[in-house]
Amino acid sequence: MKRNEIEHIGVITAIPDSKTVIVTIKKDACTGCSLGKWCTTVETDEDTLTVRLDKDENFSVGERVKVIAEENSEIKAIMLCFVIPSILFICGLFIGAFYFNSIIGCVIGFAALAIYFFSFYINKNLINQKIKFFIVKDCDNE
Repeated sequence: MKRNEIEHIGVITAIPDSKTVIVTIKKDACTGCSLGKWCTTVETDEDTLTVRLDKDENFSVGERVKVIAEENSEIKAIMLCFVIPSILFICGLFIGAFYFNSIIGCVIGFAALAIYFFSFYINKNLINQKIKFFIVKDCDNE
């Protein structure tokens, strides 16, 4: 594992189409992760990931694999999920409060968030290209 990569061990539970569904189990190393406060895997013992497979990859259900996030994916995820929406909300709040009143400012801020997350949902394939996960067979624990 490279220093800047995030790695989890998991088990393949399904392989629909050209994707694989992997259940990862939380381990103590997650508490040292910089995303520990925000990551949903800290709250639960299991997390489900869906990773797109390349055409030449051969995996089977029940196989133990390593799920690896590419370098800088955590920074990209933090920017997309927390920083940009916060900036949009604050800008909408101040613009609305400056030109109208604070209630309209709140409405504009929340409207900006709604538009952002709707466009986020519409462009999820583009976002999936920016934040990539890949899987490798777990040879350490066979």
